[in-house]
Amino acid sequence: MRYFWLLMVLWPTLLCAQRELAHVDSLPANMYLDTAHAPFYYGVTSGDPLTDRVIIWTRITPTPDSTALQVDWEIAFDAAFTQQAKAGSYTAIPEKDWTIKIDVTDLLAGTTYYYRFKSPDGNYSAIGRTKTLPKGHVEHYRIAGMSCSSVFSGYFNAYRRIGERNDIDLVMHMGDYIYDYVDKDEAIRVPRPYPVDPATLTQFRNRHKYYLTDPDLRLARQQHPWLVVWDNHDVERDDPYIDRQAKQAFYEYLPIRVQDPVDTFRIYRTFEVADLIQINMMDMESY
Repeated sequence: MRYFWLLMVLWPTLLCAQRELAHVDSLPANMYLDTAHAPFYYGVTSGDPLTDRVIIWTRITPTPDSTALQVDWEIAFDAAFTQQAKAGSYTAIPEKDWTIKIDVTDLLAGTTYYYRFKSPDGNYSAIGRTKTLPKGHVEHYRIAGMSCSSVFSGYFNAYRRIGERNDIDLVMHMGDYIYDYVDKDEAIRVPRPYPVDPATLTQFRNRHKYYLTDPDLRLARQQHPWLVVWDNHDVERDDPYIDRQAKQAFYEYLPIRVQDPVDTFRIYRTFEVADLIQINMMDMESY
């Protein structure tokens, strides 16, 4: 009877997880959703930190009849959330594929924060950790840099090593965060059915979600703030329609602040790390 009760409790979660991966018949090794924090199956992340603000992100999986979902969020100085810094709520909608991006303001410079989200039924996401940029004078700042991350070409254990470290201030991904095709010479982790090159908004969203079934990538995103820019595998320079779909999904699934309310896909931007570094994130692909 105990196992029957447990199955009844978990069954809605299992059904939602199955619907999320309806476009995939079989996942490769070490790829699965974060069912422990349902309905936040794709984890949490943060990014584009400034001295007084940072973007925090998650995605909530809706029920079949959902039209909008009110999600609560909080950010604190400690992982137990006894010293809350800010809190609020956000309405997730299907037009943004149920992704949630909060630009949390009025924070302290050079400070580590912890954040989480709560669903309408009271379930919590994984706890994320982030850090604002320092100001004034600093002697040292450690950045983990990466690019060209094909989930089909191998395992993401390097992401796990990054997520396990506590001495990293920032993660910088310099393009090809997702891959549009499988390199036939590197077909190590390929799902069934065989992936097609994404060309629609739904297909690009599914590719981002597929990447986030990797727990090592989820951990790296969870533990540090990110700066990200796209490159040729993330977008499609030669077809304006496909390019727009790719860029919309990229903005939905990564913690990037909109730079220009008119040109919402303007991704080039600059970050000042105290008096030590100026980081210029350049859009080499679109221009």
